[in-house]
Amino acid sequence: MAHAAYFKSAIDELMAREAIRDCLYTYARGIDRADEVSLRAAYWPDGTDDHGPYSGSASGFVDWAMKTLPYIERGIHQIHNVLIEFKETGAAVESYFSAFQRQPGADRTLQEFDMKGRYHRTRWRMAYFEPEGRF
Repeated sequence: MAHAAYFKSAIDELMAREAIRDCLYTYARGIDRADEVSLRAAYWPDGTDDHGPYSGSASGFVDWAMKTLPYIERGIHQIHNVLIEFKETGAAVESYFSAFQRQPGADRTLQEFDMKGRYHRTRWRMAYFEPEGRF
């Protein structure tokens, strides 16, 4: 594999790819463990998120999510098929996810959600985040 022109060596490119994957996994771990520090670490300070019923700043998304996440009895997010394309402006990243959540509904009975979709990232940490899929 020839390394992208943006890197001095193939090792530098591989390290950048791993840093991006680590960001994705940090996000998934943060969601599953209701870990606010991990969630904030996955976004740039000026990042945005368009996530189902929420659309706005990444910081606002984390605040919004932390109101719900502690009540999720079981949360499992898996990231797969990570495609990373380096460009002059950063990295275009596309990945797929499978997620399972079990949590109390408005009537306090347990509800189960089986979600699948695609994440889009335009920079190494999540500058803009918009999952596509069934929610």
